[in-house]
Amino acid sequence: VGAVHLSETRGGAVEHHAGGAEVRRIGVAAIAAELPYPVYGAYVQLDMQQPTADTRLVPVPPRYENAAQNAGYVVQWWLMAGLTLVGFGYLARREARQAAGFDAELRDLANAGDDTRPVSPAV
Repeated sequence: VGAVHLSETRGGAVEHHAGGAEVRRIGVAAIAAELPYPVYGAYVQLDMQQPTADTRLVPVPPRYENAAQNAGYVVQWWLMAGLTLVGFGYLARREARQAAGFDAELRDLANAGDDTRPVSPAV
């Protein structure tokens, strides 16, 4: 019993090591050239087998996993998502201020000179 899958993207070439064959990504066409029998254009990922599988057939563990790099990508994407929300809020506020005319009033006050600024009674 298993799930049928099409070839993985950028299926790799078959590499021969220590009397066995390995592929990094499953490309049915590349594997079919190495086999003495015809194959279909897909593969089955085994979930369960009755009777049990031959003990010589064992899954090959991945050689290298870079968890720190993957964690860095997670942080990077969350920061970019946060920056997007902050940027959207900033742009929406700026557009609302421009539509209401607040920015024009502030610009007029800044350009009018010192005599138009309100003076504190304590001065």
